[in-house]
Amino acid sequence: YCFLLRAVLYIGLLFASIASNYTSILLRILAGARWGLNAEASATLSAFCVYTAFLAINGTTEAFAYGVARSGKDVGALGVIHALIGGVFATLAPPLVRLRGAVGLVLTNCICMALRSM
Repeated sequence: YCFLLRAVLYIGLLFASIASNYTSILLRILAGARWGLNAEASATLSAFCVYTAFLAINGTTEAFAYGVARSGKDVGALGVIHALIGGVFATLAPPLVRLRGAVGLVLTNCICMALRSM
């Protein structure tokens, strides 16, 4: 488990650190100059590159947690935790979207994925 978690973390961080620097070029190639020159679109796609690392870690840790859950009570407790984190998302999303736009929404998702992975 630790090896797999470390591998997912390293691959996610490598992708986040490299891919986030080339989002404007990718947007220009795939969607044209209108989107490639849009700073908010480029910043949002860069934030999604970082978000993929959080998704990978969350997927690995949740699969492990559900795999070692011994009873329905354990699974129920995980469901309650997920519901609470949903409340955190609902609380954090509006102010972060007001402050940072679409990047704020991605940031809120990153925070919630980190909380789910703990």
